[in-house]
Amino acid sequence: MKALVCGRCADIRALQEDWVTCECGNLSGRWTNSFTGTAEFKARDKSYGYILGLNNRVLGPAIQGHLGMYQDFRLAHDEATKAPNHVFDQSRANCWAVVFKIGTTNDTKWVQDGV
Repeated sequence: MKALVCGRCADIRALQEDWVTCECGNLSGRWTNSFTGTAEFKARDKSYGYILGLNNRVLGPAIQGHLGMYQDFRLAHDEATKAPNHVFDQSRANCWAVVFKIGTTNDTKWVQDGV
């Protein structure tokens, strides 16, 4: 899962097929392909543009009630960080949840025009 995070107003919005915009109107984003996890963004000031990435291998079971307490989450975390070529991988962030600048991964990009 990806959500846009505006560093200007601290708003977090889940991406959708149509454009979603933060509370202050600075940052907008949408899925270009939700199946592959690619998204595009536009902003008045790009310096405030971030992504909250959550690995579905933890998020899905957690919200479906399939994870119990701490040990289950630790095991799910360990599995989710075995993600070669992804920001979650043990060789990179080593975490199932990450915050990163838009455009620093190959699945997020800026569109040419502003908001």
